[in-house]
Amino acid sequence: MSGLENFKNFIEQQDYFVISAHESPDADGLGASISLAYLLEKLGKKVTIIIPDQMSSSLNFLDPNNKVKVIDETLKEDLSSADFFQILVDTSKFENIGKDLAFLKEKAKSFFVIDHHQDYNNIANENYIDSDASSTCEMIYRIFSYFDIKPDFISAQAIYTGMLTDTGSFKFSKTSSTTYRIAADCMDLGVDPLLCYEQSYENLPISLILLRNKIISNMDFFSNSKIAGLKISKEMLLEYPDISTSDITPLINVAMSIRGIETAFLVKEDLNNVVKVSMRSKGNIDVSKIAFDFGGGGHKNASGFKSDKPLQKTYDLLANAVVKVVC
Repeated sequence: MSGLENFKNFIEQQDYFVISAHESPDADGLGASISLAYLLEKLGKKVTIIIPDQMSSSLNFLDPNNKVKVIDETLKEDLSSADFFQILVDTSKFENIGKDLAFLKEKAKSFFVIDHHQDYNNIANENYIDSDASSTCEMIYRIFSYFDIKPDFISAQAIYTGMLTDTGSFKFSKTSSTTYRIAADCMDLGVDPLLCYEQSYENLPISLILLRNKIISNMDFFSNSKIAGLKISKEMLLEYPDISTSDITPLINVAMSIRGIETAFLVKEDLNNVVKVSMRSKGNIDVSKIAFDFGGGGHKNASGFKSDKPLQKTYDLLANAVVKVVC
């Protein structure tokens, strides 16, 4: 209960909170942000959710009231003179929320982390971090329960969808009986599992399918086809202006579905020349250690990092590192 008590003590000190997830937020990061915002409002707090870039269009259904704001100059100016506490969800590092939100670290009077990734910063005792949780959304549900507050429909839908996607449709190893019980509670609150699945996985624009085909056709294989490598360049994205790098990340799951593949990695360059990496693995192959060596982190079988090197250089260095681990 210490993490939950930490959170209670934190929010009792302030009336205005800013919530941010990592760059290119996924359903877990967005779902946690949205549901937490509704919870804090039920507790009488003022809340602003800020992300550095546009969310994937497939996740718009999670935010029917448009609570999630993309940072702009007006919002930045308003926050620069505001008195607020910062909450980071689905990440424990300020640098992961993007350079456009870097000013929040200096402006926030204090900050708090709610995250289920492995902790390399020794901050768990002062925050709410549980690397055994299936998702950050599962942890947000626990916070609702801790305050004896029933989630509203929007919060329940956000929580369910975050758990759905972060568990690989409830099949990853950290999916527990508690995860299923929370999912059932969300369904009792009106959540439609089929709708959440269709919006998350079967709501893709034609342009994304065309881009995915191009990426897959250039997939590389290493170590007797035990490893798959994918990459997307800024030039490729420019051909499809309605697609963001967050739309591309799930493509790594296609690589993992190939027979014999034990590890896959995706190296992507966004329109601002920022290079990011996603990695997945099966069994005892720990890609979090590889990510940590490159300055990132995550889970044993799902990790990532941001690179300070160009796309191809990052790809080559990572391929060599993964080959050494798998072989």
